[in-house]
Amino acid sequence: MLLAVTFSKGMINVFTNPPWQAADEVQFLEAAISTGHALPTTIFPKAESNPELEEEILQCMSNHRFFQRLRIPQPDPLPETFRETLFIRDAPSKLGREPLFYLITGIPAALLTSGILEALYLCRFICFTMAILGCILFFLTLRSNLQLDDRSVIVSLCVIIFQPAFWHLCCSM
Repeated sequence: MLLAVTFSKGMINVFTNPPWQAADEVQFLEAAISTGHALPTTIFPKAESNPELEEEILQCMSNHRFFQRLRIPQPDPLPETFRETLFIRDAPSKLGREPLFYLITGIPAALLTSGILEALYLCRFICFTMAILGCILFFLTLRSNLQLDDRSVIVSLCVIIFQPAFWHLCCSM
């Protein structure tokens, strides 16, 4: 039952949080998709800035009221790159720091052809799935290694999964 509640809460968070509202979600998605696109050319991909991808992300952000939600005036005309965009240009880029996370999220996101918003939700879902697997491993580790009774393990797990910050981190990019 706890797993069902956790799954339900996570799915609600993945799909009800407005697009681009998590910190650095723009840069994480850019790094993930760029890494996914760079992978076929090398075993250890090094993502580079992609102006077309940046323009597509900025258009999606504009379409989903990103600037209005932050109470920032909508640029007119819309910038074409992140360097020209207030708020994004000051955030550190994630390009060039490709850990395994960007490969795990980037390969499926790069293969997705339906659009940036769908890639964002797919990556959020992948992050959520990794969090669920982490919770399961945490449960199994506590139960087997510490030899705690099930009630103590479930209480320990509840302390983690009912923290709002846990959901914010695990259900965004």
